[in-house]
Amino acid sequence: MNARVDDDLLTPVPPTPSDLRRARQLLLETLDDIGRDPALVRSRILRAAAILGVHDAIRRNRTPPPLLPPRARTAIITFIRTHLEKTLTLNEIARVAGLSTSYLSRAFKATFGVPTHAYIKRLRVERAIDLIRHTDTPLCEVALMCGFCDQSHMSNVFRRLFGDTPSRCRQGHFTPALPAMPLLVEVDVPPRR
Repeated sequence: MNARVDDDLLTPVPPTPSDLRRARQLLLETLDDIGRDPALVRSRILRAAAILGVHDAIRRNRTPPPLLPPRARTAIITFIRTHLEKTLTLNEIARVAGLSTSYLSRAFKATFGVPTHAYIKRLRVERAIDLIRHTDTPLCEVALMCGFCDQSHMSNVFRRLFGDTPSRCRQGHFTPALPAMPLLVEVDVPPRR
């Protein structure tokens, strides 16, 4: 049985006494099948919720996106960190993890809380900040080492994030601070040479 709820069940109409009896009956029937047919149970609960006018519960009751398995997380983060200076595509990352691109997109966001491109940008900015503050490497080289198209691109990203430029950061006029982002896996990546 299909667990989708028809659109006509989503119309906001207060339940009548007969609606309440029908919802009660659906829920009682569901108790009998709870261990045997998960799809039928889900369908009945959604119908009862629709009858009772619990529309938000129906809209929220979607299958949660999957989380990346630990082995895939490690492979993805290692690959991104070791290839940060290159243009990284979702296809390449998915291939490294042995996943489809659509699965990777959903699972990556569910796991890390941000889309893949935002995570990569974050790592690039973090690496750029580290190189700017702790080396004398020219800013144009820092930009390329971190995967930015050029120094201008890196400067634009810095201006958007921090309201200032990488050169002013190097001169010590400001200390960039990125908001905390949870990293669910720590991966030791050998330094690039």
